[in-house]
Amino acid sequence: MALWLPAAARLAAAESGAGGEAQTDPAQAQVVTLEYQAVPFSVVSWSLTVDTRPIEFQREPEWGGGQVLRGRLQFAGDTTNAVPFAWERSGEKLHLDLNRNLDLTDDAAGVFVSGTRGFYQTFTNVHWPWQTASGALDVVLDLSLYNFSSRQWANAAVRSFWQGKVTLGGREWQAGVIEDRAGLRLDGGHLLLRPWERRAEAFNVQGGSSEAFALPKRLFLGGQTYAVTTRWGSAAGAQPLELEFQEQPTPVGDLELTGEHLKRVLLVGTECTVVLDQPEPVVRVPVGTYGRQVGVWLEQGGKAAYRERPHGAASSTIAVTATNAARLTVGGPLTNRVSVTQRHQTLVLSYRLVGADGADYELAELDRSKPPSFAIYQGEKQVAAGNFEYG
Repeated sequence: MALWLPAAARLAAAESGAGGEAQTDPAQAQVVTLEYQAVPFSVVSWSLTVDTRPIEFQREPEWGGGQVLRGRLQFAGDTTNAVPFAWERSGEKLHLDLNRNLDLTDDAAGVFVSGTRGFYQTFTNVHWPWQTASGALDVVLDLSLYNFSSRQWANAAVRSFWQGKVTLGGREWQAGVIEDRAGLRLDGGHLLLRPWERRAEAFNVQGGSSEAFALPKRLFLGGQTYAVTTRWGSAAGAQPLELEFQEQPTPVGDLELTGEHLKRVLLVGTECTVVLDQPEPVVRVPVGTYGRQVGVWLEQGGKAAYRERPHGAASSTIAVTATNAARLTVGGPLTNRVSVTQRHQTLVLSYRLVGADGADYELAELDRSKPPSFAIYQGEKQVAAGNFEYG
């Protein structure tokens, strides 16, 4: 039985700027200058280190009498960009020492009020001053603080990234770079690549998005291979980021795709990352070895599902040669399945949405008000029924 549950409506975001325009040189290199811009949605979430060692501020505001937690917030051990803070949990108020002078009374932009009470509070639209080798960045994020049983931790939902417009294969794309959280490095980040007309839609690199993937050294898109390079530009002040796509000749071979409703397939090889949009049953891709940890996104009638998790043995690979066609089974049809295990005197029923490749797929958006249901029969008699719970 093939079944698609209701899928996500796309999140509409306020349209961000165009960023830099791509430039073409005689060597067939597309160079786009990316601008660092804020968006109204989270593109990635980073965990923060909460350093609660004693800290003495030279000046503090008047507190309301509740407990005040003090410390420093930092990303991945980066002490250079650490920010001292004081959190008055009972007053749902956070003070950030954005200029890092240990004076909490002269940072008007560093005072935030949470809309929630208790041991978990979120403070929105935080502008974190970040110093890099190329200049200062204004990292925009929503900051969540936790304090439970004398433990403190924090999380940042980042709402800014590098983006611009590039023309590849005669089509305009929004190209973006989402950095690794360890010092905002570029070598461990993600590349955003999607049609320019969809630039206002929300995405998140950790939320099943088909549009952002690990930043590759070589990229195959639309029948062309590109060497991908990031570098800091030479503009005055805070230097912009440049993203270059240099065309490269490469031998190709046939890959047969068996499966339905394929929207985008992502193959990660030892030499190249292959992006296939609405692929035909047989496609030409660069010769090489690809792992079976394939990213697959499906769409049918406005409904969407995806598979990001590795499937099969890590050593299992797909070898594409110039002479023999390789075969890859991914995608639909999707089938509802239930696995049953016994835990002591209890039967545990687990729901699975399984693709043609035998892998588990996830819906792009869950409607938790309409969970899958089940019924158990003994012969013709129904003996039990219920709904699955998320988790």
